[in-house]
Amino acid sequence: MRSHPRDTRVTRRRARVVDGSRRRGEAMPIALSRRREREPLLRVVAVDDADDEFIHLARESGTDDDDDDDDDAPSPSSPNGVSFSRLIRLARRDARPLILGTLSLLARLPFSVSMPHFMSAAIGGAMDGDRERFHFNLCAFIVAGGVNAGMDFFNVFLFSAAQASIVKRLRKRAFWSALRKNTTWFDARSSGATASTLSNDASQVGSNLSWLFRACVEAVVRVVGIGLYLLFWVDFRLGVLALTIVPISSVVNYFYGQILSHNAAKVQETLGKSNAIVQETLANIRTVRSFANERLERNRFGRAVEEWYVESYRAAKLSGVYYTFMYSLISACLVPASILYRGGGYVLDGEMHAEKLIASMLYSAILQEYFGNLLSSFTNLFAARGAAVEIFKILSNDTLDAETTHGQTPSPAEVRGEIVFEDVSFAYATRSDVRVLSGVSFTVQPGEIVGIIGRSGAGKSTVFSLLQRFYSGFSGKISIDGHDITTLNPNWLRREFFALVGQEPVLFDGTVISNIAYARLSDGIDRRRAVECAKTALIHDVIVNDLGGYDAAVGERGVLLSGGQKQRIAIARALYADPKVLLLDEPTSALDAEAEAIVTDALRKAARGRTTIVISHTPVEEFVDRTLEL
Repeated sequence: MRSHPRDTRVTRRRARVVDGSRRRGEAMPIALSRRREREPLLRVVAVDDADDEFIHLARESGTDDDDDDDDDAPSPSSPNGVSFSRLIRLARRDARPLILGTLSLLARLPFSVSMPHFMSAAIGGAMDGDRERFHFNLCAFIVAGGVNAGMDFFNVFLFSAAQASIVKRLRKRAFWSALRKNTTWFDARSSGATASTLSNDASQVGSNLSWLFRACVEAVVRVVGIGLYLLFWVDFRLGVLALTIVPISSVVNYFYGQILSHNAAKVQETLGKSNAIVQETLANIRTVRSFANERLERNRFGRAVEEWYVESYRAAKLSGVYYTFMYSLISACLVPASILYRGGGYVLDGEMHAEKLIASMLYSAILQEYFGNLLSSFTNLFAARGAAVEIFKILSNDTLDAETTHGQTPSPAEVRGEIVFEDVSFAYATRSDVRVLSGVSFTVQPGEIVGIIGRSGAGKSTVFSLLQRFYSGFSGKISIDGHDITTLNPNWLRREFFALVGQEPVLFDGTVISNIAYARLSDGIDRRRAVECAKTALIHDVIVNDLGGYDAAVGERGVLLSGGQKQRIAIARALYADPKVLLLDEPTSALDAEAEAIVTDALRKAARGRTTIVISHTPVEEFVDRTLEL
């Protein structure tokens, strides 16, 4: 790296000050009060009624979500990191509604299971001309059906509530885990695929898990009860015949589930790709339209949907074969035909009353249905495992930015704003063969304004990324006020020490004041402080006179504002954080001459009293004390 004021010679390895002259004029620091100690709940200072939307968002930052539980992270030894035990463990926090639902299910089952018995007995009474027996069993059938219908509400409600709770918690945990991933993880993954995992995959996993518990309990009780009924009350021989489906279905269902699990993972993967294209295209719709590329994006999305369709079509064929063979052919045709053939012979030979044959047929149909449900519940478990592959990748701990809450937090007296790079080299993990920084050394003194220039790809923005500890794995040493940066708490660095104004500032879909206060939104909105920062950033008059006030909406990504307006709001946002070091990443490169002049003036005011580093492709001597070149 080399250092020069305007026309000086430079060195390669170590930056040095050639012209130490400072800009003339007052250098009054901005009178921004330091953040008070956080209160345990919500703190809002001088907030009008119009800010109610953000009061509700301003909560104690750093509070752990009580739904977070790293114990459910996938086991590295299980296939794809997803074991059945860990999958089922996702529902353990919903034990109460699941247990209550199971108890209501057990209380309901005697009534539902007895209905075919009363029906066959009523038919038998009618065949024998026994009116009293007919009416008794008819009334019993109606009573059992009414109780069964009434209790079904609790089954549906409790298991549906458990499903919604599983999905809610899974989405919250996955989102929180995604927020804690290291930057390299985001470099290798699209935001659309992550969004699809949080929505579609989580919903499918929750649905399959809740169905597993309900279907499994109900099917086990029904299959066991009906099997015993057929074996010991109707006819042992017909009972054995009806139960022949059990081992056949078990074997077929196991292999079907294995294939389905793999297919479900493929379906969710292709669905995530298509959702990523949708999100990317809609987020950049103006760029798409500016190049008239609507058809290109339609075709790109169409190809992604076709990939999803191919996997879904394969699943449809597999399901068609499975249900045709297991349900339509064996369960609904061959097994009932066998029972009817054998039982009919017993009736014709006078060995059995027709009432028992009718009961056998009714219970056999129910047996096939619920044994199918039992196997389907395990099939759903296989499907849930396939859908959960990406969820568990997000929940895994191997790519977490684990150091964000660890490290030193220097006292205010120690914080001066000195930055030292000593022979720093770095390459991104996604391009490990390309060294972005090589032997870079320089020093920035407290309160100094330093410009960093260089060609595209020289590593200027990488310097900012390393300072904010977005990446690790560099060689050499970076020091902050004499502390090795690797020993400092990353959250403290990002929240208290640095504030970034990027080349393309990103605003959130909300109001002007919520975007200015974003750096401390978890502490509430201090309206006076926000106005003061806006005045320093030379955007206050524009907000009041042109934008409609501080409660005006900015639109998604600030689409309702001009480039210069967004840039100055981003400066005000950085000032609201009251950083010791201000990082400016080509803040005027995308602006016209008039907007650039206004923003430059705002940056001069913002830089007073704090260390400032400015990245630019071209020299910015009129703004900085000295310039370093990469």
